[in-house]
Amino acid sequence: MRPRSRKEQYDTSGAPQVEPLNRGFDGADAAPSSVRLKDGDQKQAVASSLSEAKDLRGSDAGDTPVAADDGTSESLAANYFLKEAGELQNLQHFGGGPLVRARKRHVFKTGAVYDGQWLGNARDGLGKQTWPDGAEYIGEWKNNVVTGMGSFAHGDGDRYIGMWRKRLLVLAVSVPPTLITLLLEDKPPKKAGSAIMILTLERPLRNALNQWFRGMEPYEILRRSALLALAVKLLARLRWIMRHEGLKAFFLDLVMPYLKKLPMVQAKLQKEMLKTQTDMRAAFSKDLTDPRMHLPGKGIPDQEILTLIEQRKQLDTTRWTCGKITGAVYHGGQEHYDFIGKVFSKWAFCNPLHPDLHPSLRQMDAEVVRMVINMYNGGEDACGAFTTGGTESILMAMKAHRDWGAAEKGIREPNIVVCNTAHAAFDKAGKYFKIFVKKARTDKDMAVDLKHLEQLIDSNTVAIVGSCCQYAHGTVDPIESMGKIAKKHNVGLHVDCCLGGFLVPFMEKAGYPLPPFDFRVPGVTSISCDPHKYGFAPKGSSVVMFSSRELRHHMYCYLTDWSGGIYATPTMTGSRPGGPVAATWAAMCRFGVEGYVETTRQIVGAARQIAEGIKKIPGIHVVGRAEVCVVAFDTDAGAGFSCYAVADCLKQQSGWELATCQNPACVHLAVTLLTAKNAKQFLIDLEAAVQAVQEARGDPDKFKKTAGMYGMAATLPAAFIEDAAGGLQLRGGLELINPTKRFMG
Repeated sequence: MRPRSRKEQYDTSGAPQVEPLNRGFDGADAAPSSVRLKDGDQKQAVASSLSEAKDLRGSDAGDTPVAADDGTSESLAANYFLKEAGELQNLQHFGGGPLVRARKRHVFKTGAVYDGQWLGNARDGLGKQTWPDGAEYIGEWKNNVVTGMGSFAHGDGDRYIGMWRKRLLVLAVSVPPTLITLLLEDKPPKKAGSAIMILTLERPLRNALNQWFRGMEPYEILRRSALLALAVKLLARLRWIMRHEGLKAFFLDLVMPYLKKLPMVQAKLQKEMLKTQTDMRAAFSKDLTDPRMHLPGKGIPDQEILTLIEQRKQLDTTRWTCGKITGAVYHGGQEHYDFIGKVFSKWAFCNPLHPDLHPSLRQMDAEVVRMVINMYNGGEDACGAFTTGGTESILMAMKAHRDWGAAEKGIREPNIVVCNTAHAAFDKAGKYFKIFVKKARTDKDMAVDLKHLEQLIDSNTVAIVGSCCQYAHGTVDPIESMGKIAKKHNVGLHVDCCLGGFLVPFMEKAGYPLPPFDFRVPGVTSISCDPHKYGFAPKGSSVVMFSSRELRHHMYCYLTDWSGGIYATPTMTGSRPGGPVAATWAAMCRFGVEGYVETTRQIVGAARQIAEGIKKIPGIHVVGRAEVCVVAFDTDAGAGFSCYAVADCLKQQSGWELATCQNPACVHLAVTLLTAKNAKQFLIDLEAAVQAVQEARGDPDKFKKTAGMYGMAATLPAAFIEDAAGGLQLRGGLELINPTKRFMG
């Protein structure tokens, strides 16, 4: 039998005749499956080939449109799609270019009307086209060709719904035309296609279930259904575990409470804790002056109080004035502290919670935030808020992204992706706000591994995090590349500038340029910055910034039905002191751009001088890149001694207080204005300490006091010591310690 022509497949009215459709999506044989809908009734029919007309552009890969032929060899449906081919050749590019997307209603010379998405001058995306005779297509287009989910209706009411490929209906579905219209008009194309495909699976699923339960008594059906539901639930739980913590961490969390109760574990834990406790007890009970446990029965005279205050102030001052501590005290100049103290005292009893009572304080609050935003090249829509510290700024940024994800994307189990060197405040945000924190690996320079970071992003990710610079090693993450990843996946990007907040904006002018890291980078949605570090403001001052007011809105907390009235706060705190706000404003105005450029030059220059000097000391090496203010080092493999021992030796012999880090083990110095003046002396003392530790390798207990807690961490799993060691440290900082008694966390 000769094959029928496409014209013969249609009667004079244009209605399709019965013709098996034997091609699927890839040209393979497919079972007949089609629906013809007329006057609201669904009528089952075999598959019908509506068209095999050539692509409007001539071929799959061609770029030149061709006009429609006379219709003798094309189907009636194909002719509808080809009528405007000639006019499409001469259309202008909507949106201004061939790769610019636009949405526009266009009336063709034929009288057809297209209302939908364009790519250049091609119908591309979701659109609706109607013809003068009443024919209508609603659905997806690709390069002027009907491709994807769609619904085509003839003027006589016949409607063909399903998956189209180059004007060919390859899979028809049995759904009401109103549903396909609703899905395609109101939902994104991918979701519309998914919804329709799910509906097409209903019949085979029904057949499979009927076959499985055939001949069974009701009880057996109920039992099998319950087992199936249980299996689905277990699989869903397993999927959640694999996406979040992993099987290893899950089982460790499951068995760890029981392992802690084993006598041998208890004994080991107690032994290690007692070693650490001895050093901590001595440190926290040292230099107590006139301890007081009860409120005095009668008020103490002012002069007596001031005398005691002066005595205690002297004790707290002697530890840092020599300029041999890491971070903590960032300026150190008494004149500056006296000036800031005077400003602080004038607003010490003012509360920013009441802006109507303190309009000048409200003004200074807003001015500090705006000045910091401009330092970070924020646009007109950029905004922010004053917080009490870097941790609160980070918490607020993560809360905003969490609520944004819930409101805009329907995310109910949010996660963020951070580098494993990101500040601990992000884990704190995870615990406080029930955000799962995923940890990406680092590269050899301790910057985030971009490939691994992107692999960890999923449909529940609300933000990724970069540091500029990070606390442990001073490395700056590749913010520009992270911005591209954030935009690609439609997630937020928070840049943590808490540590280097008043250094990195001025490094270029100071002669130490960095790649862009602020709001100039597309994709950056929030930034945290601490004026109370290198901005030389008093403690309790930080700024969280957002790229838009819409995102900042998700940071707020509202209570509209409280019995005390409407309660709303922008950040974590309700009442907060006005002193830090006024003093921060004064510090920023006192230094100005020139002042901060000069302090940046001194601090960054000293940090890089120290990093270069460490490279010349045998037995140790720099960890990270020391790009801003932090210099970290560790001992070489096979050196026979630890970096913690070097830190202990530096403290005992030269009075240097360094910060101990882990994973990987290292020790770091955060350079301040005070320590910058001692850069050369630090290198001399460090080289001497390394030599002393090498000579004392036969006496392992000589330099190990400050490494006590990290020694315990190295000998016991983290889950064993997190409560005990953390409790020891926190209790030691919160309570008066009697040096003759033991204290437990």
